[in-house]
Amino acid sequence: FLTFAIIQVTPGDPVALSLGGKATVEQMDALRHDLGLDEPFLAQYVKYVVRAICGDLGKSIHGRTPVLLEITNRFPSTFQLAVSATCFAIIIGISVGVIAAANHGKISDQLTMVITLSSISIPSFWLAIVLILIFGVRLKLISVIGGEGLKDLILPTFCLGIGPAATLARLSRSCMLEVFREDY
Repeated sequence: FLTFAIIQVTPGDPVALSLGGKATVEQMDALRHDLGLDEPFLAQYVKYVVRAICGDLGKSIHGRTPVLLEITNRFPSTFQLAVSATCFAIIIGISVGVIAAANHGKISDQLTMVITLSSISIPSFWLAIVLILIFGVRLKLISVIGGEGLKDLILPTFCLGIGPAATLARLSRSCMLEVFREDY
């Protein structure tokens, strides 16, 4: 409800954005009526909730295609990225945590803990921008517009997986140290 309310009070007109600057007042009014934007706020919200429960998320402002269709078209790529980032986080996180625990008290352990704390603290969107600028713009090693190949999955996987990997590394290190201190 709060998100819906905030969208209602933000400046800008979705109808003007959708039709562009050359639309007539009649065209804008017709689209506003089709979208239900000429109705009171609560009526719009109730309609939105009822339609969302039924699976109708409305139409995209830009393409005028159903939003659910847009989501389902992009789901395979999203799923692939989520799985790869999760696998990355698990493999790297647990491995780094175990190695750090095995070297407890040494410089490599302390360095690992500093790196993991830094990795947890860096927002993934900021890291993504910096890495795109370095590897895409400056070094030209990756495509900055994305693609379908494995090469184009490496950077997003790293950006999404580094935070959880760092958390898993710290957790697995802590668990390993706890087990090392047991009598058995």
